[in-house]
Amino acid sequence: MTFLIPDPGELRALAGRVASTADTARACADRLGWAVAATGWHGPAARAFAGQADLAIGALRTAAGRLQDAAGALRRHADHVDDVLHIALGLVQAGLGPMPELLAHSPQLLRPLGAELHDVASTAKNVISDVGDTVDGVLDCVGL
Repeated sequence: MTFLIPDPGELRALAGRVASTADTARACADRLGWAVAATGWHGPAARAFAGQADLAIGALRTAAGRLQDAAGALRRHADHVDDVLHIALGLVQAGLGPMPELLAHSPQLLRPLGAELHDVASTAKNVISDVGDTVDGVLDCVGL
């Protein structure tokens, strides 16, 4: 049985891109807030617009927080993969077998990796869904 192990460096790079997207979402929320505050509009329509903008700003900040959580989960998973690889390498160096054999037949090494991967995948799925909903809401708010 072949078991593919993710590259921890690639996982960390992906985490960096996800965290960067979180920073971008926060910056968009800030810019939207400043733009609404700078309109100088008054009256009931202005208050309604500002209320909708506040909802969009809150949604962007929530999405940014969830993206940051996903980046953290990816980093933790990369650390866990590193741990598993170091354990397997130690077993190889101790003469207990070649790396492919150890990884293919060692549930003690693979079970925690699979559980962690499930948590990362679940977090990523939730973040993608939430970000999509947030983007739809923001686009509706600004009329696009």
